[in-house]
Amino acid sequence: MEQKLTDIKKSLFKIFQQDHARLGEQLFRLRSALQIEDITGAQSLANEIDELSGAHIAFEEFEFYPALKKFLTEDEVFRMYVEHSDGLNLIENIKTWDVENPPTSEEFSTALEHLEIMEHHVADCGDLFGAMGGLEPAEYKTLYDKLMEWRRKAPKWRDINRNGVPVVTHEN
Repeated sequence: MEQKLTDIKKSLFKIFQQDHARLGEQLFRLRSALQIEDITGAQSLANEIDELSGAHIAFEEFEFYPALKKFLTEDEVFRMYVEHSDGLNLIENIKTWDVENPPTSEEFSTALEHLEIMEHHVADCGDLFGAMGGLEPAEYKTLYDKLMEWRRKAPKWRDINRNGVPVVTHEN
């Protein structure tokens, strides 16, 4: 039984890291599009991020961050929720840009500044998994099961409201 739980912890960590690596790559590509003021490319990437990251965002907000409250301050955890909200606002804003009436260079610069915060969040959050070393083995199983459940539901990021409650999923 102990070995199985160790395997679950490793699997959870591996999936968690893969999700962060994929999101990090998407954000890097978004940064590249914003730097050359490629509206269409940035919008495509914003849609991709929205589509592919919802399950992981929901997992973090519902399962991971509450588990971190044992190890971090309330302010640190709250900041992570705020960074998710700010990241979604950036993604949603990019999706509304109009090719016929393009954003100014200043708006692109502002988007890049907000993107930098998201990039740091992804890097920091990936490192936070180690902060949960004090969890009981059964808690890792619960987290793993919840992550798999969110992946089955596959919500888009935009379908998770500011309180972490999924409004719409692909199952609905």
